[in-house]
Amino acid sequence: MHAPIMSGFTFKKEDRIRKRDVGRKVWKRIGESEHFRIMESENEVGLTKFCVVAPKKTGNAVKRNRIKRIAREFFRLNRGVFPRGKNIMVKVKKIPEKTKISELKEEFFSILGVRSYNEKDNNLPNRYV
Repeated sequence: MHAPIMSGFTFKKEDRIRKRDVGRKVWKRIGESEHFRIMESENEVGLTKFCVVAPKKTGNAVKRNRIKRIAREFFRLNRGVFPRGKNIMVKVKKIPEKTKISELKEEFFSILGVRSYNEKDNNLPNRYV
């Protein structure tokens, strides 16, 4: 038997940006750090959609996939800090040496200009902290 899924914290198919959603959009930069660039564009659906782009030059497939999983997890758990009705794209510029989710979470919050949650209040599973 499967465990029940918390509906507010899922990353559904309609939350993802597909290739046809990305084409010919005007992307505006929200913020940037040493490792990431976050950009946004308008969408007609009214939902906040998300994607992560990690070019091959940033590292091997294992590292790229891990950083993409962490970025999607951040979006899934912190959807409220992103504006509604926008497409959000995270471009990986350089993969950090340490990929602990707690450190990357702070980096994402600082890019977005949002004060992070207290560690006791976060919703992250212990295996990521």
